[in-house]
Amino acid sequence: MGETRKYLAENLRILRKKNAISQSVLAEKAGTSTNTISDIERERTWPTDETFEKIAAVFSLKVHELLMEPEVLKRNIDSKSMNQEEIMQKYLDLLLEVQEAAKEIPAPLMQKLRYNISHMK
Repeated sequence: MGETRKYLAENLRILRKKNAISQSVLAEKAGTSTNTISDIERERTWPTDETFEKIAAVFSLKVHELLMEPEVLKRNIDSKSMNQEEIMQKYLDLLLEVQEAAKEIPAPLMQKLRYNISHMK
C-alpha cells in the first residue's frame, strides 16, 4: 500500500498544480478538510471511499486514475489538454471563417459561440 499511497499523494499535487488550486480549495470542493488533503499528500492518511470519489470528481477523473503512476497520469492529463486546445483552436478557426463569410456575426450567434467556447475549458 506504500507505493499506492505515494502515487496518490503525488497525483494530488500534480492535479492541484495543473488546475492551480490550493489544498483548501480542493478540500472545499471535495467536502472535506484542508488537514485531510494535507495528510493525504503527506501520506499520513488514506481517504474514505466517499472522499476518494469526491476528489476524483473535482478533477473529472475516475477513482482509479488517482492511483496510477504519476508519469502515466501526467501523460493522460497532457493528452486531454492537447485535445481540448486542438478543439478550441478548430472552433476559433471556424468562427473566423464564418466572420469572414458573413462580415458580421449576429449578436445572438456570437453569444452562443462565446458560451460554448467558455464551457470547453
